[in-house]
Amino acid sequence: MDFMQALRRALRQDPDVILIGELRDAETAQTALQAAESGHLVLSTMHTVDAAETIGRMVEFFPEGKQQMIRSIMAGVLRGVVSQRLIPRIDGGRAAAVEVMILNSRIADLVRDNEPESITDAIEEGAFFDMQSFTKALIDQVVSGNVDKEVAANAATNRHDFLVTLERALKQQSADTRAQANKQNRDQGRPEQPEPQGPEHELPALRLAQAGD
Repeated sequence: MDFMQALRRALRQDPDVILIGELRDAETAQTALQAAESGHLVLSTMHTVDAAETIGRMVEFFPEGKQQMIRSIMAGVLRGVVSQRLIPRIDGGRAAAVEVMILNSRIADLVRDNEPESITDAIEEGAFFDMQSFTKALIDQVVSGNVDKEVAANAATNRHDFLVTLERALKQQSADTRAQANKQNRDQGRPEQPEPQGPEHELPALRLAQAGD
């Protein structure tokens, strides 16, 4: 079940929905948290780049003495964070690379224990909970042919890690395409495609020892 399905289900279960255009100060943030604690579904926006920064910004609205309490409240009432980055498409226009964080027990603990740097890893490993990382979203855009590899790499949080992961994804795509083609060939009685071979390296020429060497 994706995030929008979860949202629709929440709306059916709780028709009391509050929409806040933007969270930008402590008063608005406190109002949102109080409404969420009372059982309302609160939707809002923030000018942040990802889920980890969103949670950190929410906590920073409040004085240091209250921040641990706010983390505990957020760990209990937060349901998810959706972040997007718009990147240029090859054919013009923009494509949305979307990060989806769904609160589970692991992320709730990270929020409560003030470990925002680990939230990205939890999202990366949260596919079972319908989460999606920015890296995965960018790779999907490149693999589908919508976005240039370098453009996606420049938009990634970590360029090197993105390129390594992208290379694996492209190899897997090539293997899947070849497997599908071979299945069709077998069904039609045609020979299968051979496995791609890496470049062959020539052995260095042997030099015969001469007298006096």
